[in-house]
Amino acid sequence: MLVLVIADLFIPLRAKAIPQELNELLQKDTYDLIVSTGNLGDKSVHSYFKELGKLVVIDGGHDVGVKGLEDTAEAMAGELKIGVTRESEFDKIQSVQRKLAADIVIHKSPSHTCTAFSKKGVVYVCPGSASGAFSLSHHDVTPSFLVLEIIDTDVNVYQYSCENDELHVTGKTFTITNPLNAKSEE
Repeated sequence: MLVLVIADLFIPLRAKAIPQELNELLQKDTYDLIVSTGNLGDKSVHSYFKELGKLVVIDGGHDVGVKGLEDTAEAMAGELKIGVTRESEFDKIQSVQRKLAADIVIHKSPSHTCTAFSKKGVVYVCPGSASGAFSLSHHDVTPSFLVLEIIDTDVNVYQYSCENDELHVTGKTFTITNPLNAKSEE
C-alpha cells in the first residue's frame, strides 16, 4: 500500500506552487491514500490531491474555503492504523497516539522540517512542506514530502526533497511491533 504524506503547502498564501521536480514525482505514482495535516491552501489545491487518491486531511488552520475539517483523523493502511494530528509538541503527539491507538502518527512541525522516527514500536512522521512555504520560525524551508510503502507491519518511509533544483531521496524502514494496540511511553 502506498500512502502519500503531505502538508503545509500554503498555496497561494505563502508559496506559488510545488517545485516542478517534486510535482512530477507526485503524479508518477498511484496512491492508495493521501494523508495531510492541512494547510494545503485553497479549494483548488484540495481538489488536486483528491484527484490523486483518497484524501484524508485535517484542519491546519489555513485551509481557505475548505469547510468541515477536524483537528484529528484516522485511517487504516492495511492492518495498520494511521493517526493524524496538527500537534507538534511530542508529549501532545503521544497523547493523540494513545487516544487513537495509532501505529503510525502523522504530525506537524512548526519549522516545516521533514522527519521520521520510531519510538516504542510506533512510527512518527512529519512531511515538512512540499512547496517549501516559510514557517513563522523558519524562512528557508526545503520543499519535502513523504511516501509510506506499507507491507504487512513494515513501513518503508521515503523522503523526497528538492534543494537548489536538485531532487534528493532517502529511505528508512520501520517495523510496527504491536499493530492496533500500539502504546507510547507514558
